[in-house]
Amino acid sequence: MALLFTVVLAGLAMFAAAWGAFRFTLRDPERSPPAEDHIIVAPADGRVKYIKRIERGTIPYSEKDGRRIPILESTKILPVEEGHLIGVWMSFLVVHVQRVPVSGIVEKQYYHASGRFLDPHLQEGADYQNERNVIIIKPSDLPAPVIVIQIASIMVRRIISYLKEQMPVRIGDRLGLIRMGSQVDIVIPVVDSVRLSVSVGDRVTAGETIIARYSPST
Repeated sequence: MALLFTVVLAGLAMFAAAWGAFRFTLRDPERSPPAEDHIIVAPADGRVKYIKRIERGTIPYSEKDGRRIPILESTKILPVEEGHLIGVWMSFLVVHVQRVPVSGIVEKQYYHASGRFLDPHLQEGADYQNERNVIIIKPSDLPAPVIVIQIASIMVRRIISYLKEQMPVRIGDRLGLIRMGSQVDIVIPVVDSVRLSVSVGDRVTAGETIIARYSPST
């Protein structure tokens, strides 16, 4: 009887700890973007995992757990000819609500459930299984859009977006949620006025950390 009581007590303690950790990841603190014009802020809490240059005519790949994940199926619908791809890795303990990185209009939103794409431009044998949501935001003062990619874990496929196509958004607005630990990438277009403000390994806070500055396009 004593052993059974100990096992039950241990099980309840583990359940309480797991539930507490789950609730902890769902916290949603208020955030205030910097009072500065012409900036792009981090879309997620976490650490900058990589910064890669997107070359003209190529399909950019996010990377997660050793997997190469194409942002879109084809260069034909990729709205950025050249850009910087910044990956933000979210640990289990950070806030998992994402924020809008720049004010503008949501031009498109592409949701990809797990599955393989058949575009011949993609590298043969690459693993495309991660569920993801691609949000394309067009600022009024940049010539090309900013793209946010919510990437779910293979084990925990749960992406929520609060945005709809043609919706106006403001920098720092709540963008969506990925349950449990995962990753959010952002594509910033390469134009003469854009200057990145982060490096690999930096910790960033969604809606508050400036990751790029730019001069408005004329």
